[in-house]
Amino acid sequence: MKWQIWVEPNKIFTEEYPNGWDHNDVMTAASNRYGGKVTNVNPAPIGGDSDDDDNQSSFSGGDLDGNVALVGGLIALVAFFTFLPYILGFGAIALIGGEYIN
Repeated sequence: MKWQIWVEPNKIFTEEYPNGWDHNDVMTAASNRYGGKVTNVNPAPIGGDSDDDDNQSSFSGGDLDGNVALVGGLIALVAFFTFLPYILGFGAIALIGGEYIN
């Protein structure tokens, strides 16, 4: 689970801690890591960007899934409007042609 760690002077880090750890567990671990300069810890917001300076990527698979769906939807929309005249034309021919067969 990701937690936001407030460290003096005015820095916020987002770090992963084991699931099931409570506020006190994370506060103790973070205080040990940052030399007792931790002022507060809270669970990180879901899907929020991290403001940490530890040069680690905050990329998650959820970011990519949304972009792929958006691009796929835009391609489908463009394809639909591109082929719409052909769809309507063939539909009209089928309706008109059906009357002359009988």
